[in-house]
Amino acid sequence: MNAPVYPISYPRGAAWYVLAIEGRHVFQVEREIIHLQKMGAYVPRTLDTKVIRRRRVESSNPLFPGYGFVQFDIDRDDWPQILEIDGVIESWSHQQIHVRVPSLVIDRLKNAQNAGAFDNTKPSAAFSVGDSVEITEGPFAGLIAKIKSATKKKRVEVILNFLGGLTVFNIDTCDLAKV
Repeated sequence: MNAPVYPISYPRGAAWYVLAIEGRHVFQVEREIIHLQKMGAYVPRTLDTKVIRRRRVESSNPLFPGYGFVQFDIDRDDWPQILEIDGVIESWSHQQIHVRVPSLVIDRLKNAQNAGAFDNTKPSAAFSVGDSVEITEGPFAGLIAKIKSATKKKRVEVILNFLGGLTVFNIDTCDLAKV
């Protein structure tokens, strides 16, 4: 099998790619890539509650079962070794060219996970009424707002002092950071 020929317009440098992984090996593959291969790896997680032998137990599960993300530089890193790790099925590609995932997507997933958007063990968002937050995405990025209500899991209502008046709107928790 010949090595793929990348078009001249293909961006160079480190980037994120999707790995298909056997379900029970997802977190093991993530650890192995980070520690042994010295490359970036990320598996977004949900936190869930299970009942085992009449006891509630919290468990961490992949947000996308059977998939994870790996970061490497095609030109510099020894990325084919990733495909030899036990549990790795393949790297997503199209016509033998690896499909890149924009860094912005990974950053948003990490922000959402840190904000508790995937934490199914708590009834409300990670923010409390009155918290000061910075809006990190969208047209109001960089502005400071206050949480008005945080009853829903994935979205909260914020109050923003904008153009001399107070504006109230709903926003996704992954677009907020505590100040």
